Amino acid sequence: MSDELKSLLELQHLDYMIKDWRNTEMRREFKKIGFQTTAEDPVQMLLKKRKKLLERINPALYQMYQRIISRYNDWAIVPVVNGFCGGCFSKVPTELSGQRGAVHNCPNCGRFIYWD
Repeated sequence: MSDELKSLLELQHLDYMIKDWRNTEMRREFKKIGFQTTAEDPVQMLLKKRKKLLERINPALYQMYQRIISRYNDWAIVPVVNGFCGGCFSKVPTELSGQRGAVHNCPNCGRFIYWD
């Protein structure tokens, strides 16, 4: 997996953590099961990490990421499982699997794809 894709995947995880911590019901559940928060607001801490991470991401890739998120309102980066896109479940062309070091998009849905 390319470093760019790893950074995008990290961004996606941060975005979902921010979304969860902003939800007050989820925040209560986190605290109920024992998640400890520092004196700093967890959302603010995650937003700072996100801003720092954005410095490492190519702006063109970030724009693509934002477009995918706004289009599907869920995962922008998905694994290829048994030759199928984890987002739309369409068959991914086998010639893409030989180029695993590059950033690829699913030809059907446009999500970023990676092979585990």
